[in-house]
Amino acid sequence: MSHVGASRPTLGLLALRWTIRALTIASIGLMCLMLTDGWPPKSAREWGPMILFPGGVMVGMVLGWWREFLGALVTAASLGGFYLVLHFLGGRPPTGVWFLVFASPGLLFALPAAWSAASRSDPLVRGTLVGLFVSAALALGKLVAGIAGHSTALVADSVESLADTVGSIIVWRGI
Repeated sequence: MSHVGASRPTLGLLALRWTIRALTIASIGLMCLMLTDGWPPKSAREWGPMILFPGGVMVGMVLGWWREFLGALVTAASLGGFYLVLHFLGGRPPTGVWFLVFASPGLLFALPAAWSAASRSDPLVRGTLVGLFVSAALALGKLVAGIAGHSTALVADSVESLADTVGSIIVWRGI
Protein backbone atom coordinates (compact mmCIF):
# COMPACT_ATOMS: atom_id res chain seq x y z
CA MET A 1 0.00 0.00 0.00
CA SER A 2 1.70 3.16 -1.06
CA HIS A 3 0.35 6.52 -0.07
CA VAL A 4 1.29 9.84 -1.63
CA GLY A 5 3.88 11.40 0.63
CA ALA A 6 4.17 8.30 2.80
CA SER A 7 7.60 7.25 3.93
CA ARG A 8 9.09 4.04 2.64
CA PRO A 9 8.79 0.98 4.86
CA THR A 10 11.83 0.08 6.92
CA LEU A 11 13.87 -3.02 6.23
CA GLY A 12 12.48 -4.64 9.38
CA LEU A 13 8.91 -4.04 8.28
CA LEU A 14 9.61 -5.45 4.81
CA ALA A 15 11.27 -8.52 6.34
CA LEU A 16 8.27 -9.05 8.64
CA ARG A 17 5.79 -8.72 5.76
CA TRP A 18 7.63 -11.18 3.53
CA THR A 19 8.17 -13.67 6.34
CA ILE A 20 4.43 -13.64 7.05
CA ARG A 21 3.65 -13.98 3.35
CA ALA A 22 5.96 -17.00 3.06
CA LEU A 23 4.27 -18.53 6.10
CA THR A 24 0.84 -17.96 4.52
CA ILE A 25 1.92 -19.78 1.36
CA ALA A 26 3.12 -22.74 3.43
CA SER A 27 -0.02 -22.76 5.58
CA ILE A 28 -2.41 -22.50 2.62
CA GLY A 29 -0.52 -25.32 0.88
CA LEU A 30 -0.79 -27.56 3.93
CA MET A 31 -4.49 -26.76 4.36
CA CYS A 32 -5.13 -27.63 0.71
CA LEU A 33 -3.39 -30.97 1.29
CA MET A 34 -5.63 -31.58 4.30
CA LEU A 35 -8.68 -30.81 2.15
CA THR A 36 -7.86 -33.61 -0.25
CA ASP A 37 -8.51 -36.09 2.55
CA GLY A 38 -11.91 -34.81 3.70
CA TRP A 39 -13.41 -33.16 0.62
CA PRO A 40 -16.27 -32.90 -0.07
CA PRO A 41 -17.89 -32.81 3.37
CA LYS A 42 -20.08 -35.86 3.88
CA SER A 43 -22.99 -34.10 5.58
CA ALA A 44 -24.61 -30.69 5.74
CA ARG A 45 -23.45 -30.46 9.35
CA GLU A 46 -19.81 -30.46 8.20
CA TRP A 47 -20.19 -27.59 5.72
CA GLY A 48 -20.33 -24.75 8.27
CA PRO A 49 -17.04 -25.57 9.95
CA MET A 50 -15.36 -26.31 6.59
CA ILE A 51 -16.41 -22.95 5.19
CA LEU A 52 -14.87 -21.18 8.17
CA PHE A 53 -11.77 -23.36 8.46
CA PRO A 54 -9.98 -23.71 6.14
CA GLY A 55 -12.12 -21.61 3.75
CA GLY A 56 -12.43 -18.32 5.64
CA VAL A 57 -8.94 -18.59 7.09
CA MET A 58 -7.44 -18.96 3.61
CA VAL A 59 -9.50 -16.01 2.34
CA GLY A 60 -8.15 -13.93 5.24
CA MET A 61 -4.59 -14.93 4.38
CA VAL A 62 -5.01 -13.97 0.73
CA LEU A 63 -6.62 -10.65 1.72
CA GLY A 64 -3.68 -10.00 4.03
CA TRP A 65 -1.34 -9.70 1.06
CA TRP A 66 -3.17 -6.54 -0.02
CA ARG A 67 -4.94 -5.30 3.11
CA GLU A 68 -3.03 -6.58 6.13
CA PHE A 69 -5.45 -5.48 8.83
CA LEU A 70 -8.51 -6.73 6.94
CA GLY A 71 -6.79 -10.07 6.31
CA ALA A 72 -6.01 -10.45 10.01
CA LEU A 73 -9.61 -9.61 10.94
CA VAL A 74 -11.09 -12.08 8.45
CA THR A 75 -8.69 -14.79 9.65
CA ALA A 76 -9.52 -14.13 13.31
CA ALA A 77 -13.27 -14.01 12.64
CA SER A 78 -13.14 -17.24 10.64
CA LEU A 79 -11.10 -19.05 13.28
CA GLY A 80 -13.32 -17.79 16.09
CA GLY A 81 -16.43 -18.67 14.12
CA PHE A 82 -15.05 -22.15 13.45
CA TYR A 83 -14.54 -22.79 17.17
CA LEU A 84 -17.98 -21.37 18.01
CA VAL A 85 -19.78 -23.41 15.33
CA LEU A 86 -18.13 -26.62 16.51
CA HIS A 87 -18.91 -25.75 20.11
CA PHE A 88 -22.59 -25.01 19.47
CA LEU A 89 -23.15 -27.90 17.10
CA GLY A 90 -22.75 -30.07 20.15
CA GLY A 91 -19.87 -31.95 18.69
CA ARG A 92 -16.46 -32.19 20.22
CA PRO A 93 -14.61 -28.91 19.96
CA PRO A 94 -11.15 -29.19 18.44
CA THR A 95 -8.41 -30.03 20.87
CA GLY A 96 -4.79 -29.08 20.58
CA VAL A 97 -3.31 -26.04 18.95
CA TRP A 98 -3.13 -27.12 15.32
CA PHE A 99 -6.01 -25.01 14.03
CA LEU A 100 -4.46 -21.97 15.67
CA VAL A 101 -1.04 -22.88 14.28
CA PHE A 102 -2.38 -23.13 10.72
CA ALA A 103 -4.28 -19.83 11.08
CA SER A 104 -1.44 -17.95 12.78
CA PRO A 105 0.16 -16.56 9.59
CA GLY A 106 -3.11 -14.81 8.78
CA LEU A 107 -3.36 -13.49 12.33
CA LEU A 108 0.22 -12.23 12.14
CA PHE A 109 -0.76 -9.79 9.37
CA ALA A 110 -1.98 -7.57 12.21
CA LEU A 111 1.64 -6.90 13.21
CA PRO A 112 2.83 -5.11 10.05
CA ALA A 113 -0.52 -3.30 9.86
CA ALA A 114 -0.01 -1.96 13.37
CA TRP A 115 3.67 -1.22 12.72
CA SER A 116 2.80 0.84 9.64
CA ALA A 117 0.01 2.70 11.40
CA ALA A 118 2.08 3.37 14.52
CA SER A 119 5.08 4.63 12.59
CA ARG A 120 3.05 7.36 10.92
CA SER A 121 0.71 8.32 13.73
CA ASP A 122 0.59 10.13 17.03
CA PRO A 123 0.79 8.56 20.49
CA LEU A 124 -3.01 8.46 20.84
CA VAL A 125 -3.32 6.17 17.82
CA ARG A 126 -0.42 4.01 19.00
CA GLY A 127 -2.10 3.58 22.39
CA THR A 128 -5.38 2.65 20.75
CA LEU A 129 -3.62 0.05 18.59
CA VAL A 130 -1.96 -1.51 21.62
CA GLY A 131 -5.35 -1.76 23.33
CA LEU A 132 -6.86 -3.23 20.18
CA PHE A 133 -4.32 -6.03 19.91
CA VAL A 134 -4.35 -6.82 23.62
CA SER A 135 -8.15 -7.13 23.66
CA ALA A 136 -8.12 -9.21 20.47
CA ALA A 137 -5.52 -11.60 21.90
CA LEU A 138 -7.47 -11.80 25.15
CA ALA A 139 -10.72 -12.57 23.30
CA LEU A 140 -9.11 -15.31 21.23
CA GLY A 141 -7.37 -16.82 24.25
CA LYS A 142 -10.59 -16.88 26.27
CA LEU A 143 -12.48 -18.42 23.37
CA VAL A 144 -9.96 -21.22 22.86
CA ALA A 145 -9.67 -21.88 26.62
CA GLY A 146 -13.46 -21.80 27.06
CA ILE A 147 -14.08 -24.27 24.27
CA ALA A 148 -11.22 -26.54 25.27
CA GLY A 149 -12.37 -26.47 28.90
CA HIS A 150 -16.08 -26.72 28.03
CA SER A 151 -16.74 -23.47 29.93
CA THR A 152 -19.76 -21.55 28.67
CA ALA A 153 -18.87 -18.66 31.01
CA LEU A 154 -15.42 -18.29 29.46
CA VAL A 155 -16.86 -18.43 25.93
CA ALA A 156 -19.36 -15.71 26.91
CA ASP A 157 -16.52 -13.66 28.39
CA SER A 158 -14.62 -14.01 25.11
CA VAL A 159 -17.61 -12.51 23.29
CA GLU A 160 -17.48 -9.55 25.72
CA SER A 161 -13.76 -9.16 25.05
CA LEU A 162 -14.51 -9.26 21.33
CA ALA A 163 -16.93 -6.36 21.88
CA ASP A 164 -14.02 -4.44 23.46
CA THR A 165 -11.97 -5.20 20.36
CA VAL A 166 -14.71 -3.89 18.08
CA GLY A 167 -14.90 -0.76 20.24
CA SER A 168 -11.15 -0.27 19.87
CA ILE A 169 -11.48 -0.60 16.09
CA ILE A 170 -14.19 2.08 16.08
CA VAL A 171 -12.02 4.39 18.21
CA TRP A 172 -8.97 3.74 16.02
CA ARG A 173 -10.86 4.49 12.82
CA GLY A 174 -12.47 7.55 14.41
CA ILE A 175 -9.17 9.14 15.39
